[in-house]
Amino acid sequence: NSTIELPLCVRPEYNMASRGPRRTAGSHLHVCVYGSSSNFTPKKYLDAAFDVGRLLAEGNHVCINGAGATGCMGALNRGCCSHGGRVIGVIHEKMVDGGAAEGVELQVAKGNTLEERKRMLQEPADCFIALPGGPGTFEELWEVASLELLGILGRSRPVCVLNTDGYYDGFVQQLTRAWDENLLRRRPAEWIKFVSTPAEAVAYVVAESGRRIEPMDFSAAGRAKLPSRL
Repeated sequence: NSTIELPLCVRPEYNMASRGPRRTAGSHLHVCVYGSSSNFTPKKYLDAAFDVGRLLAEGNHVCINGAGATGCMGALNRGCCSHGGRVIGVIHEKMVDGGAAEGVELQVAKGNTLEERKRMLQEPADCFIALPGGPGTFEELWEVASLELLGILGRSRPVCVLNTDGYYDGFVQQLTRAWDENLLRRRPAEWIKFVSTPAEAVAYVVAESGRRIEPMDFSAAGRAKLPSRL
């Protein structure tokens, strides 16, 4: 992967390929944040995104995101960098000309799809926060949420959704229905968390990162089990 040199927020010695062992609960984390890049994102969502960035900086956590200068991503990056935080921005090579946020370490993904970019966002992350966004944010959110649901990694990389002003209420309703109709084998609250405030979002992922989880049982016996509704 090629790298474009931009001003760094802090710690220029950081190397994505050699970041060391996965963090444990309570230590400084690499937090991947998804969110809108639209210029027309409402102010209430921008304010929440800015606060997430500020809180990550104050906790000395590394913020990883799509490097956007606008929308929730832009507000997130401004909040983090303006408070002395560190931002890793992963952008596709075909989007570089569209501009990236100032003050980020820019990692450039190549290829004709977004798969490499998603991999570069996910791999170094200890946890995930989703801000209000569109289809791209939805797709990224549900991919990491599915990994958490399946428990394939054997450890938790918690997924938290910042449900500002009820933006994601529809997702909550859909998951509730899926659980009620036996389409899920783990309660939604076990693998995805919806919260109302930036402080709750950051507190949740910090507390839950590194927790051990049991992989889903894919044996015939395991598949035959229905989830308990007790």
